[in-house]
Amino acid sequence: MRFALIERIDQEHQGRPRSERVAIRAACTALGVSHSGYYAWKRRAPSARERADQVRTERLRALHERYKQRYGLRRLDQMPRREGRHHSRRRLRRLARTVGIECVRPKPKAKTTIGGPARTGLVDLVGRVFVPDRPGEVVYGDITYIPTASEGFVHLALFTDGASRRIVGWEVADHMRTALVTTALDAALGDLRPEVGQLVVHADRGSQYTSNAFRDKCFNAG
Repeated sequence: MRFALIERIDQEHQGRPRSERVAIRAACTALGVSHSGYYAWKRRAPSARERADQVRTERLRALHERYKQRYGLRRLDQMPRREGRHHSRRRLRRLARTVGIECVRPKPKAKTTIGGPARTGLVDLVGRVFVPDRPGEVVYGDITYIPTASEGFVHLALFTDGASRRIVGWEVADHMRTALVTTALDAALGDLRPEVGQLVVHADRGSQYTSNAFRDKCFNAG
């Protein structure tokens, strides 16, 4: 590692005037290695591990560019494993740092509009009391996605009971249309069988939950 650092310093200083460069002998002395040992290291052929690191690094570069620099190290780590190429995550991180691979994170979007009762016709009946006294009083709706080996990404709509944290209704589909959440709600209503006025359905203000079809289903079920 010290020899590699000396080599990098030498390469970075190649374009500078000779008076501003760090001499190889001075760098060797500062890092506690011999001048002759450094040049012997430079003449030595790469070891099997170094050659393997070079192959993995090029593979990382290719994956990084293929996915437009959006994948972090965790996702980049999964790609070679799927191809049967196993390695430690620590080694992957070391190689990625060496060549400066970083995930590009998009800037958060500015929130310019906030939906309200006047816009959606819906009000917050939970009032931040997220855990009711008894099961069957409040259910929370959410949508997530799951990567699968054969079907790609699929979307999962869930309804979770606020008191017991039990999943009372769910549906999986390859789309995020309103039918995904209305079908999951049907399953939740079939499980809980609430009386009129007993159950509150709480979700975010996504288009599926503020749609007429979803709202009407909630109101018609009481």
